Amino acid sequence: MLPLAISIFLPDESPGELADRVERSLDKLSADEAPPEGASSTAPSNSSVPTATPQSPVVSSRASTEDQSDQSTLLDEITLDDLLALFPGKKLEGALLARDSYLHWLFALASVAAYLTFFMFLASDGSAKPLHVLGLGGFTATVGIFLLLIVQALSTVGYIGGRGIVALILLLLFLIGLSYSAALDPDTGFFVSFIGFTLGVGLCEELCKALPILIYYRIGNKQNWRGAFLWGLASGTGFGVSEGIMYSQDFYNGIAGTSVYIVRFVSCVALHAVWTGSVGISINQRQDLLQNEEEDWWMYLVHALRLIAIPMVLHGLYDTLLKKDLDFLALLVAVASFGYLAWLISRLRSSDDEDERAAYVASYIRSKATAQRGS
Repeated sequence: MLPLAISIFLPDESPGELADRVERSLDKLSADEAPPEGASSTAPSNSSVPTATPQSPVVSSRASTEDQSDQSTLLDEITLDDLLALFPGKKLEGALLARDSYLHWLFALASVAAYLTFFMFLASDGSAKPLHVLGLGGFTATVGIFLLLIVQALSTVGYIGGRGIVALILLLLFLIGLSYSAALDPDTGFFVSFIGFTLGVGLCEELCKALPILIYYRIGNKQNWRGAFLWGLASGTGFGVSEGIMYSQDFYNGIAGTSVYIVRFVSCVALHAVWTGSVGISINQRQDLLQNEEEDWWMYLVHALRLIAIPMVLHGLYDTLLKKDLDFLALLVAVASFGYLAWLISRLRSSDDEDERAAYVASYIRSKATAQRGS
């Protein structure tokens, strides 16, 4: 959480600095394109550029209106990639990477290596196999993200009515689409944004990350809570790194400075891992809810939502606070997310210690009874 805290208390940019960077980049671009000193800045006599004359005010006005219309159309059609390609190095002044850079993939690989190394130490007791941890992170980073994008795309179709399971699924997708709209609309208030982020972003992303663990526990397992916790960490890490790659490519490259990449590939990955690690523990502790084959499929969905509920709400609240520029409160939510995970682990470790003491006492009693019978 340290990079996130530093970015909040010691930000690289003030609210108006991005506009200043754009202006300085434009000034630099204009200076680079200016004619050499001493060269004539007037158009040659045989230039084909039309000029307005006082004798034709109507023509001049019409031409000006047409030029403005053409410029407006051009601005509507130009993409961010096209715009940044005009600047030196294909980036704004102060940006770390060029718009077309692939160096953010190196950041992603470094993040994966660091987190997986940490997970291998956590798995040294044999609670999870390294290949399983790696495979689960890779699954969520690829297939999980792909499924999330499909759900987001289908949620924009709209509700077309009907009956049966298909109609119910379409209704759920429509409601998810409304939630995303409420979350992303800059004019919505805090409460509506919170509902939107929780039932849209929080629900879809936490369910996407928990999906492989939910499926595994549906068919039964012999995994302890530590193994489920590591699986959750790996799945959340895979999602967070994949999300960081997409954000870098779409929003950061050519625009953002160094700290944004550090926060995205360190703190944001950690947050996703913490939320899904908590879900993994909850699934392990209440796996009985997922293994009742006599229940309808929709009850399985209800149980799944119950198991992801707390991280889903924390996720939605964190995003809402960031949207409303309440960065310090968002940091507190991140700390609370870690605190919730720490509470789950401490409770289970205490239970494990009690079981070990009970087993030790039982073993001592048996050995003493055996010794007495032998004497």
